[in-house]
Amino acid sequence: MAVQMEIDLEPGLTDRFGSLSQVCAAAVYDSRRGQKWVAAEMDMTPSELSKRLNSGKAADDPRPLHADHVERIVEITGDLRPVLYLVERFFTDRDTRQREAVARIEKMLPELMQLVKSANAKR
Repeated sequence: MAVQMEIDLEPGLTDRFGSLSQVCAAAVYDSRRGQKWVAAEMDMTPSELSKRLNSGKAADDPRPLHADHVERIVEITGDLRPVLYLVERFFTDRDTRQREAVARIEKMLPELMQLVKSANAKR
């Protein structure tokens, strides 16, 4: 029997973060116990964890962030943003992204119009 899961996406993760490692870094640095604690829980030094979180995309990077590291970060911090980032990046289609963008623009439109009025009034 299949179980359907409902996911509450935090919109804009792919806009705010350029990569999965950036989301993982935010999860680590925003965690309530801090980077040192997360590193210790992962059996790494804080320096090594930092290097992995800031590693480049080069295939020959000596200290890449591996999938098992991502899993541990989510497990340790309880921060689901890395998972939700992947869902947003790979499971939302173009039409959904377009609808979300239009909805965000509509929400911002009154404030933008007020700013335009304010800017024109000062001329």
